[in-house]
Amino acid sequence: MIPDQIDLKLARAFAGRVVRKDLVKKLKVGFNVPVYVLEYLLGKYCSSTDEEEIKAGLQHVKSAISERIVRGDQVELVKSRLQRQGSLKLIDLVTVTFDEKDQAGKYWARLATCGLDWIHIDAHVVHRHERLLTGGIWCNVELLYDDSIVHRGVTRPFVLQRLAPIQVASTNFDEFVEGRTRFSRDEWVDVLLRTMGYEPTHPDFTHRRKLLFLLRLVSMVEKNYNLIELGPRGTGKSYIYREISPYVILLSGGQGTVPDLFGWKGRKDKPGLVVRYDAVAFDEVAGSNFRSDSDKQMYKGYMEQGSFSRGDDKGTLSADAGIIFNGNLDGDVETTARVSHLFVALPEAIRNDMAFHDRWHAYLPGWEMPKMQPDYFTAHLGFVADYIAEIFHNELRRRNYTDLYDRWFRLGSHVEERDRRAIVRTV
Repeated sequence: MIPDQIDLKLARAFAGRVVRKDLVKKLKVGFNVPVYVLEYLLGKYCSSTDEEEIKAGLQHVKSAISERIVRGDQVELVKSRLQRQGSLKLIDLVTVTFDEKDQAGKYWARLATCGLDWIHIDAHVVHRHERLLTGGIWCNVELLYDDSIVHRGVTRPFVLQRLAPIQVASTNFDEFVEGRTRFSRDEWVDVLLRTMGYEPTHPDFTHRRKLLFLLRLVSMVEKNYNLIELGPRGTGKSYIYREISPYVILLSGGQGTVPDLFGWKGRKDKPGLVVRYDAVAFDEVAGSNFRSDSDKQMYKGYMEQGSFSRGDDKGTLSADAGIIFNGNLDGDVETTARVSHLFVALPEAIRNDMAFHDRWHAYLPGWEMPKMQPDYFTAHLGFVADYIAEIFHNELRRRNYTDLYDRWFRLGSHVEERDRRAIVRTV
């Protein structure tokens, strides 16, 4: 790759916060971990435009991953090595559960990828990293083996000695804003496209198409922003929600029941996904998501008000996660619009429910998006996914820019208030 002007600007303005996106693709083929984990490691060792430095850093990352990430069928191997060596360093998704029935309460850690569980973890570690309790965190961990530890009559020899989250330690928003000032608007659009993994200089990427790609990010920076995208298969509808941020969860078809999203009735230890994440995306919304009319009403109420009640002693709860519906719309869109309508791909329960449709702030016309081709992916620098995810989550979601709209635009009196809010929040 020959660095271009944007690469050079990024490397100067955001040293250590950027990574070559083609390196991520090379590693992704061999290791089943989220992109933001790979990019965190690449950002530490390969954040350079010098080819020799990149080669050395890439080798370091490959070695670290191959030595520390294990598969789910290797749990017995991990146990054996721990017993033989006494300690072991791994990279894994760490989740924690709290057993309130155990004396004064006991935390247990689990390594989700390799399947090792019943791991002792200190309470102060959990208190410092509470996301361990709500979905887990990818971490560098050091485990110890101590077969002298007996808990309630059972030997529990695994101890989590050290935990270091694989994430950006801190973000300085003032530095981010200052770095942004070094780029023009169009350059910044291209930076964000490259951060998503795409090459914006490809002739198929028109200005409108670039903005449609960016629309997929809005739910990550705007609270309670609901989006629908229907279009052909193979256009990358779900990719960004799966890979770019640990604060977004992607659900496959059939997942996403009311208890999943809004919590189990009467169970304070089962918080819903809308409480735990910034955005909940459906890979393909299915009829099973709406088993009853009350389920549909729960979705509608939350998407309109950002609050919900499960009818138990928890009362009315507020959350700020956006709901994103993705689906496949096959065939010619003009024919579909002429003989039916553009929501025909949705489950029957909501297909013709205009009140439900009104809850979406935007409809991304997926038929305008290109089917992914190898030359659409960039080999240039973009932000490390975890860094930009932290900026989105900790900084931009806390800020409200809707008042800026009125400085530049006016809407006609025919636009209803709900539509006006959707337009303003999208812009």
